[in-house]
Amino acid sequence: MIKIEAKTILIKQILVIFAICSLSTMSSAKEIIRISTFEAPPYVSEKSNHYGFVAHIVSEAFRLKGIKVKYGFFPPARAIDLAKHCDWDGSILWVQSTEREKVFYYSEKLAEGVLVFFHLKSYSFDWNVIDDLKNISIGIVHGNSYGKEFNNAVKAGKLVFERVPYETINYRKLLKGRIKLFLVNRDHGYNQLRKKFKLKQVQLITHHPKALKASKYHLVLSKKIKKNKKLLHLFNQGLKELRKSGKFNRYFEKFQKGDYLNKGISNN
Repeated sequence: MIKIEAKTILIKQILVIFAICSLSTMSSAKEIIRISTFEAPPYVSEKSNHYGFVAHIVSEAFRLKGIKVKYGFFPPARAIDLAKHCDWDGSILWVQSTEREKVFYYSEKLAEGVLVFFHLKSYSFDWNVIDDLKNISIGIVHGNSYGKEFNNAVKAGKLVFERVPYETINYRKLLKGRIKLFLVNRDHGYNQLRKKFKLKQVQLITHHPKALKASKYHLVLSKKIKKNKKLLHLFNQGLKELRKSGKFNRYFEKFQKGDYLNKGISNN
């Protein structure tokens, strides 16, 4: 009788241990979402801490909901194509378009890229409408689109512009006074300045606060994948919690200071 009771107790103990181990495994296991993206520093970059500000926000919002993110870096067209054909669950850093809305769910806004005019602090500059830019030498990059209104003004010959193949050339021309304005994404512009120019040169340049164009960046998840509707809802909840906790603003402040430029810097 005693032996039977001892055996019963041992079996119960084994079952309890098994249950605890199972629960532990379940709690530590996380669902994984695979997100494609592309090199777009300082927002997203394989060379940046946390893969950049936007990737950090996405990872943290999903983490709050028990979901781990795996990133894959590809050329832009390939990144969106992989998400479109469900080879990857989704992609980040995309603006809304009628065509893409047919295929993807869009998250709440992750970040906003604004196109502004960089100029030397010593140059007194202000503008309100395109006509205010007449007779001012403006640096632009070959192949870049700057919005319908500006592009039309360029085609019509209403503006004085100098087109170059690389952005770095325009920074040099600006510093030497060969152009008065350089049209560029604000965050990308300062990122390039910090990486390629000396601090004393960076300090000579500023930007006009009025944006020529603003683009809102989102996470997109394929509508063909059944679980994605739920994942998007969870992500938006996580993003809301991140904002409410103050972490979003804290990460954004670090982003503005350039703290995501190099791996190894803590952004927690």
